[in-house]
Amino acid sequence: MDVVFVVDTTGSMGSSLNAFQSAFPSIINQIATSSNGDYQPGLVTFTDMVTVADDLGDMGASNGGGCDLQPVARAIRRKQRRR
Repeated sequence: MDVVFVVDTTGSMGSSLNAFQSAFPSIINQIATSSNGDYQPGLVTFTDMVTVADDLGDMGASNGGGCDLQPVARAIRRKQRRR
């Protein structure tokens, strides 16, 4: 099972981001159970720029503002080409 989380890390999402980080271990456990351990998670974060991250511990909320979704689309295409 492939699972990708797309997370808005702009400043206005701070409390939602904290809730996501707290719930993440439980979410991953549910995915692991449902997939019999055969899963691959992915994480895409975005503000005005897009970052593909491996470690949720490094993620934090930051500035807000207008969001151009083109960087999100480019990051997803780059990730798909790497497969």
